[in-house]
Amino acid sequence: MRDSHRAEAERLLGRAVEEEVRRSGGRTDGQLLLSRARDELDTMAASAGEEYAAYERALDEARAGALPLSERFSRRHVGTPALVTAVAAAAAVGADMALGTATGTALGAGAVVAVAGAATTVAKVTASHWPAAHRRAGAAGQPGGPEQLRLQWLTALEVRGIRPFLDQQRMLSAAARPAKKAAAPAPRLRGADRSAAARRRSVLEQSFGHLPDPQGPFAGRREHLTRIAQWVHAAR
Repeated sequence: MRDSHRAEAERLLGRAVEEEVRRSGGRTDGQLLLSRARDELDTMAASAGEEYAAYERALDEARAGALPLSERFSRRHVGTPALVTAVAAAAAVGADMALGTATGTALGAGAVVAVAGAATTVAKVTASHWPAAHRRAGAAGQPGGPEQLRLQWLTALEVRGIRPFLDQQRMLSAAARPAKKAAAPAPRLRGADRSAAARRRSVLEQSFGHLPDPQGPFAGRREHLTRIAQWVHAAR
């Protein structure tokens, strides 16, 4: 990975780690997580290797087709126009001198021709450079252009590399965290015990009111009375 691209990937990684720290409510150690993530950056980048290769190819093609303005003024590109201008200026000087024009006037006419030719050459080179530069700038953001492929690479790096790494670290952190101890049951209060016992005694006392009346000589002898009555009827 190129140095400039690695720096861009590390910035994306830093933003993802900051988001993870905010998501955990500050429980995650951001510096430790970022250090681990940087150690695994090459592995993460491998998951987006296809997108990165396409991005690099687009950059190389754009760089090969881009010709800087200084290169357009090199001898290879302006040599022929400069030679034509020099020949035209020399011809103008020769023609004026052949017609008997003074040497100074003839040289001045040649200089005018040379300046005009040079200005024409500069205008042509500049006019051909700027439209080409604008076309390249517009094509960079089009589908398949370098800028579009850069965004695809960064998206693939985040989705297939950074996010799975953060999910893994989150699970490891949760597994290493000590389990919470179960809360011990609260001791029962003595006051509550006394109150419950008092309620039981009250209910027991009220239950005695449902027993048969204990007054009379045969209280509690209903079964025996029934048997005696049967014997009397049988004797009759």
